Amino acid sequence: MQERGHGTWGRSAEKNEVAAEEPVDSIIINYNSTNLHIHPWCFAAHPLSVPVPLPPDAPRSRHQWCFNMLFSRMTSAIVGLCLLFPRSVVAAAAAAAIDGDGTVTLEQGAPALPSCARRCLDATIAQSGCALPDLGCLCNDTMLADVADVCIASSCTVKENLTAKNITSHLCGLPVETDDTLIPIYAVFIGLAAVAVVLRVVARAVLTQAPLWWDDWANLLGFVCAAIYTGMTIKAIELGQGKDMWFVPFDHVTSVVKVFFVDMVLYTIGRFFFRASILLFYLRIFPPTNNKTIGRLLIGTMVFNAVYNLSFMLAIIFQCRPLTYFWTQWEGRSEGHCGSYNKLAWAAAGTGIAFDMLMLGLPLSQLLALRLPWRKKIMGSLMFFFGVGVMIVSLIRVKTINEFTQTVNPTST
Repeated sequence: MQERGHGTWGRSAEKNEVAAEEPVDSIIINYNSTNLHIHPWCFAAHPLSVPVPLPPDAPRSRHQWCFNMLFSRMTSAIVGLCLLFPRSVVAAAAAAAIDGDGTVTLEQGAPALPSCARRCLDATIAQSGCALPDLGCLCNDTMLADVADVCIASSCTVKENLTAKNITSHLCGLPVETDDTLIPIYAVFIGLAAVAVVLRVVARAVLTQAPLWWDDWANLLGFVCAAIYTGMTIKAIELGQGKDMWFVPFDHVTSVVKVFFVDMVLYTIGRFFFRASILLFYLRIFPPTNNKTIGRLLIGTMVFNAVYNLSFMLAIIFQCRPLTYFWTQWEGRSEGHCGSYNKLAWAAAGTGIAFDMLMLGLPLSQLLALRLPWRKKIMGSLMFFFGVGVMIVSLIRVKTINEFTQTVNPTST
């Protein structure tokens, strides 16, 4: 697996595996005996690039072709030039890309690489045992990559760093990794949730002919939050979530982080309503008139649920000052400060698991006290133990907190 982060020189997954399949209908960039293939349409399709004559057999929709190529699993060499370059860089690359015989040298394409990154790579390559045209050596030399990473991190801006990483990743034939299974998974689970909610409403309104009670309404509101959350997450995946950020257009990176911010708030609100629905259901089964102790416990737990989720929602919203710094800090240009998201996530996970254990324990004590045959008590207990599955998922998620909250590659998670 390739390293994920703000590294600069792309490296292949296996030793001596360098280039992806050569694309067809491409410009040939020749340096000595090395041929690199670049689709010329990408240079002309970028909205900031200078006009470039297209070959007769070029597709009609150039911009759409380049956009689709960026988001495919295996992209052709240096397709990141289409979307990630500033005006001057793209203009220089485009002007040099088309020659009378359709070929240019690697030196002519060098302006496509940020000057700060080019200086670092020139210096590190000169000190290594690799020659510039030998991509096999360059892509697999981990020491060269580490030295170049340190140099570029200290010499370039974040966007220049990402642009360099985009170019070198394509030069080395690294795939644009993305998980195509995420959208179907989200769609299936929100579909199952919708079926469960509809069946619950039908059972109340048709079978029992009883009006919806507070627990039903809380469940409906929780589902609305979950549906909006799912829709926004799918949109974020379409924008580039799940890919390394150097393969994602810069404005899309900001949009993905914004969606993540809103999703955290929606998750907290939805969690409040779902837990309130369960507690209100308990209150309907075990009314305070029959048992004042359990009634007080349930009411106290509901109050805690409201205060707990409100506190975390406010902590999420105001963890950065100014608020917009949450989705602009990745650029490394804006000024601001954020609290420790890692500590916030650990606090939420720990208290959440403890709260789930409390919610499981509340009905079991009452169920065991009922005058029912042991067989029915066991069956009733098993129904409540379905909540154990939620706790297991929460425990599994704990293992990923540090990796998730401390990443420097926000679109990859």
